Amino acid sequence: MNDMFEETLEDVYDEEGNILMKVCSCCGELKPISKFYKNGRTVSGKPRYRRDCKSCYKVGNTERVQEYRERKWVERYGMPDLEVREVEE
Repeated sequence: MNDMFEETLEDVYDEEGNILMKVCSCCGELKPISKFYKNGRTVSGKPRYRRDCKSCYKVGNTERVQEYRERKWVERYGMPDLEVREVEE
């Protein structure tokens, strides 16, 4: 029953409609807009920002990069990175 009264965070805008603080969709925290990467512009010319903050993006991107590197090692050498290093030594 406590869930009904739980506070939901929302983005914060100034009087002109510029975004000041944004809720990260990954960690759910309300953070200043400086903690988000820009992601293009709206039709009105205002900047759009990523849905995830810089720290959440870096965590996710590190995982994606590692998966990509492992896949490329297997394509190139036919075995995972660790096995190639053991063979070279």
